[in-house]
Amino acid sequence: MVHSQSSNCSLSLQSETVQHVISSCKFLDEGRFTWRHNSLLFSLANALSSLKQSAVYADLPSFLSLGLITGESFRPDLLLTDEKILYVLEITVRFETNIQNNSNRKASKYSSLINDLSPSYSKVLFANLSVGAVGLMGSSKANHNEAMNISVRSNYCICCRRNKPRTKPELLTI
Repeated sequence: MVHSQSSNCSLSLQSETVQHVISSCKFLDEGRFTWRHNSLLFSLANALSSLKQSAVYADLPSFLSLGLITGESFRPDLLLTDEKILYVLEITVRFETNIQNNSNRKASKYSSLINDLSPSYSKVLFANLSVGAVGLMGSSKANHNEAMNISVRSNYCICCRRNKPRTKPELLTI
């Protein structure tokens, strides 16, 4: 194997920084960033599925379809509902410097959906779980060890396999 002495990404020829490899290399992605996101979503959806008298709708196979509530216009990552309250959850995994910007962008994106669904529920609440690409959380003070663990483990896999062909690994779980 020939090793390059360059500090540039062998795929995009941009500077191969940690931020580039785990958050922005368009050539490297090949579904790896979606896999990382869906690993977090799967873990969260499974945990919420244990809540009694609630239904979980997730943008993943094996969960109720989001379209049953949102129609085809919007696809948040997850909906959690009981008879009165609807929680609209969005997961964002980006490099730490972009956590707040992405959180604001997602809140704005789903504001009309929240307004549209409000007449059907006593409350419709939006939450964005923003996880930094190296495992840091947004401003929330809650304990998110599982999300951080999955983020760090998935990024480790992305970094280690960055110069290897993409495979279809199972979603990570704790």
